[in-house]
Amino acid sequence: MLLVDIEPLRVACRELSTVAASGNKVDVLVLNAGIAKQYSIEDTTEEVFDDLYNINVKGLFFTLQKLIPHLSEGDSIVLISSGVSVSGYAQMGAYAATELAESWN
Repeated sequence: MLLVDIEPLRVACRELSTVAASGNKVDVLVLNAGIAKQYSIEDTTEEVFDDLYNINVKGLFFTLQKLIPHLSEGDSIVLISSGVSVSGYAQMGAYAATELAESWN
């Protein structure tokens, strides 16, 4: 099992290179990343939104991208998101937006 902190992404890429160097293939990939910051939409700054997006969406996407060449045939990929993306919660608009963006198919 390899646990990788995806923030900052450049550090994660370096850690993921251990998979490539080992020659082993990944059979099961579970991507579960997320931070939540509670702000009203009116009070959400671009910096707060960027922090949420960089980890909740960009981090997962590029982690998957880096690992695709190292996946086994017939592998399993599990993306874990949050129920916040489908339910309304006060002060969670930006977080919900990034969690919904995580639900790619």
